Amino acid sequence: MTENLEAKISVRLISFIGIRDKFFKKYKAENLIFREGIELSNLVGGIEIFDRCDWIENIRVPDSFEDALIHIKKTNFKYSIIYLGRKKVSFLTLRRLLKEVKKGSDKIIIINEKKFDRDSSLIGTLKTFIKDLIVKIFLVARIQISKNNLVDYFITNSYSANYKTIFSFSPKKVYKCSFFDCQSNKVKPLKNNGLRFGLYLDSYLPYTDHVVTKWGKKINANKYYAEIVKFLKEEKIRRNLDQIFIYCHPNSFGKEQTFFSDFEILDRNDYELSDIDFCQVIWGAGSDALISFVSKGYDSTVLASSSQLPSNLVNYHKNKANLLGIKYIDTSTRINTINSENFFQKLLTKLRVKIFLNQIKCLELKDSTEIIRGIIGEKNDR
Repeated sequence: MTENLEAKISVRLISFIGIRDKFFKKYKAENLIFREGIELSNLVGGIEIFDRCDWIENIRVPDSFEDALIHIKKTNFKYSIIYLGRKKVSFLTLRRLLKEVKKGSDKIIIINEKKFDRDSSLIGTLKTFIKDLIVKIFLVARIQISKNNLVDYFITNSYSANYKTIFSFSPKKVYKCSFFDCQSNKVKPLKNNGLRFGLYLDSYLPYTDHVVTKWGKKINANKYYAEIVKFLKEEKIRRNLDQIFIYCHPNSFGKEQTFFSDFEILDRNDYELSDIDFCQVIWGAGSDALISFVSKGYDSTVLASSSQLPSNLVNYHKNKANLLGIKYIDTSTRINTINSENFFQKLLTKLRVKIFLNQIKCLELKDSTEIIRGIIGEKNDR
């Protein structure tokens, strides 16, 4: 089935993050067109300031949760897709929303494909494993903790990170999907033709407002990117690379591109992360994008600058490197931190990383849009 499903069936999107192409353009690519979008990001951490999806004709941004519920009471849709997007949504809020949506929607689909357990300690890893195992047992045994019948389908990349939601609402069916950053549009795949390529994943930190609001320091773009560029040029020579590509952040407005004039910038319109399979070496901040490459076995390194970034943000990147069991390099001091562990510690690290990456799976699982299209297409054909 390839035709636009909008012609046959009405689908509404209710999102706790900004309704923007960064998160939802894959739905358009799958011909899943929403008749309406309701953005609730102002209720859980602020409205996104970026351009919203222009292919969704009717996007509402209610001033309050009550306003959202009033509108929902007046509308009916065959399907309502509720996108959580790793936001901290209270069960009370979610339950109230589900009850109102259920009155006017035949089926409810909840998606949380961006959330995973991040605790890198041994105890945290053990908890992740146990929660994941318990959810699997309950799903196989078809045990229902709650019988409120509010959620028809729940789609997630991580059982353990969503176990409370799964147990609280007991969806009729739970799907395991690939991690959000593992989608692909495969427009112009390159081949390395025997050449050696590197890839730098830029985080656009000097031009990101939340760095100031959350971490309390404005980053000097000139100094920050000068360190990055110098490091990449040296790495290109040291590793004997033919080219290093730059992959800009989804929030980028292009201000950083002047600093990378000696490198080739990959157009995000042509390449999703999973299309970039021709690079042997990956560098970047401790981002979700880097995680997706680590999960596929790429030679990956976390970069951060102790002289330019707030200390708390530097520690965040260090912790991400530890979580993934990969190298961390300070571009200010050039200190290369490699875990110096004995055999037993290395074994534990390998096990911990394997349990963590089980939440990310990129290769063997479908992404959420493929799963939704299957659900809506199959139901609509009956």
